[in-house]
Amino acid sequence: MSRFMKAGSIAVLVSVVAALSIAAAVSAQGARLGAPATPAAHGGRFGPFSPEALEAAAKVLGMTSDELSTQLWGGKTLAGLADEAGVDLQVVRDAVEAAQLDAVKAAIAQAVADGSITQSQADWLL
Repeated sequence: MSRFMKAGSIAVLVSVVAALSIAAAVSAQGARLGAPATPAAHGGRFGPFSPEALEAAAKVLGMTSDELSTQLWGGKTLAGLADEAGVDLQVVRDAVEAAQLDAVKAAIAQAVADGSITQSQADWLL
């Protein structure tokens, strides 16, 4: 693999990690302000409402990911749903963050398996 291609792969992965961090911060701020946290507002493969994150939040709230998605699309907030379920919002956030981190780790592992990046590059990213 050329040096240019390796550098490009690293830049893409760093961008994904940075976007994930920004999306999590925006989501957390929106939840504090009571803004609806809808998939349309915070989409993306690794965003707060990635399939993995949605599933983790739904599990903590005692519902399916489809039910949670419907509630969020209907304008409810994650904070409001947590309150209705009697679950501390921080527990939901922790579950979502853990799911996001697992998804990013899996994507990095896949990039190593595909030969897009080396293991040392993956270690640096992690």
